[in-house]
Amino acid sequence: MTIMNLSLLQKTLNDALNYWLYGSVSADTFRHSLVEKCFLRVTPLLDCVKSFQLCGVALNIQNLQIYRGHVSSRQYAETLAVFFQAWERHIPKTNTSQTTASSGKDYASWFNEGGFKPHYLPVHMLHRILDEAGGIFFKRAIVHGSVATLEDTIGFSDMDLAFVAKTSVLKDPAALLRLRNLAREILTLTYAFDPFMHHGPYYIPEIDLAWYPEAMFPSILFGYGVDLLEQNDALEIWARDSTDVSDQMLDLFKDFFQRRASNPNPLKDSFDIEWVLGSAMLLPTLYYQRLTGAFLFKRDSFPRTEPDFSPEEWEPVRTATDVRATLGPRPRPDRTLLWASRLLRWPFLLQEWAKGHSSSAQRAREVQHKIGMDYPARVLKLLEAMQQRLTPERTESCRSSEGNVIQQEPHSLSSNLFQGLANGPFIDIPRKMVLSSYTRTADYLVNHWGKMLKPPVAIYQIGRIAAPGISDLDFILVYGDNTIQDWQQYQPESFPEWIRCRLTHAPISAPKAHGRIFLAGTPSSISGIFGAIRWHRRQCRTAMLQAYT
Repeated sequence: MTIMNLSLLQKTLNDALNYWLYGSVSADTFRHSLVEKCFLRVTPLLDCVKSFQLCGVALNIQNLQIYRGHVSSRQYAETLAVFFQAWERHIPKTNTSQTTASSGKDYASWFNEGGFKPHYLPVHMLHRILDEAGGIFFKRAIVHGSVATLEDTIGFSDMDLAFVAKTSVLKDPAALLRLRNLAREILTLTYAFDPFMHHGPYYIPEIDLAWYPEAMFPSILFGYGVDLLEQNDALEIWARDSTDVSDQMLDLFKDFFQRRASNPNPLKDSFDIEWVLGSAMLLPTLYYQRLTGAFLFKRDSFPRTEPDFSPEEWEPVRTATDVRATLGPRPRPDRTLLWASRLLRWPFLLQEWAKGHSSSAQRAREVQHKIGMDYPARVLKLLEAMQQRLTPERTESCRSSEGNVIQQEPHSLSSNLFQGLANGPFIDIPRKMVLSSYTRTADYLVNHWGKMLKPPVAIYQIGRIAAPGISDLDFILVYGDNTIQDWQQYQPESFPEWIRCRLTHAPISAPKAHGRIFLAGTPSSISGIFGAIRWHRRQCRTAMLQAYT
């Protein structure tokens, strides 16, 4: 089994689960909703069979009774359960880094800090439902994003939800059927908060935590979320490299905006507004995590990403941010419509009502005038610039391609000046680098070191970047007194080429018990970036370095 095939299998299984819990219950017409209440498309299951075959796992689905490309909901559940039973046996257990997802904020604290406001009513209703039945199906259930941080924009923000589905449920057909009924209720309340929401809740199989593609749903988001279950089970996550997932998502957005660019009327209603602007605002996060391997909350990625692009390239993100703040309130369904949607388990009733509301098309025309008809084309230019910077042969000279370092052609004066000195005392010639690239490198390293099996208790950065292209990064790593480390994994040679350009030597390591350390320089030249430790300077003065996580 190759990693690529296993990654594809994991994706197709997630797609099949997502269709079961979201795609098949969010049909956009009455006819489709009526059909998919009892019969589901067989394509997601067939895709899983093909992926299993690529991994050398033979599964028999001869008993499936397919009628016009559909199977009964019971047969879909039975087959999906068999797939997850097989996946649990074959999921990789190596090449991962272990971490524990943060618990986030409890519901009561969120409520008292501002969650009591009337427009959060769907969140309260969902909490009551999950408090009664959620623990049976989910290991963790959170609302995340701007609603969780109480920074939502009325008229634009949606109710982002994430659920970790228990392994016992995924392997049980009867439990999957009950979970699907609950998923309809969850989606109905999601649409009650934002009827124009262009995506559904994110369902994470508990099995996947053993080989977790963090690019799909970064574990950092659990720490920004609000727990909707009274139980608060610890989530042990073994994250794998998910560069392939970031690339797939960037390609999906590229296809999306290409289709929009060819459409003479890109925005038809408020649903399109949130879909187009929301997608554009997600691109900086995807770019940053693909470039650095580090994961951030969406709002935190903007200031770290913007310096990489010209004002013209960054303009679509700035426009989306500005326009989002000017949107007026969305139409809200009355209690009768909400009651009917919950009773019939047809979430699409809320969305179709909102799309047909008189204000929906009017909002779309106003936003279209503000952003311009060529907005998708401008986003495509930003995407092109991002992918150029992410392509090794087009990015900074210290990136590698097929194992070979691509050297930037030096200035003729530099060539003459350093000729014959390749073996020392100089190890390299200066090259052009942006200051923000050092921040990304530090983020990558802290994220990498913090997720090791034996992580440091604190990380400090020494000095400052006075001359980008010449300066390098210096770190002190503090470990527990009895911790034994394999120091080879800290050498620059163990990191990608774009890291080695800025980390030219291994970090300094110190046990926690050695509080008296002789450091040159002033206290201001040392900054904590992970954990906290008390140090003593040469003059025996005590300086407490306040670190931020």
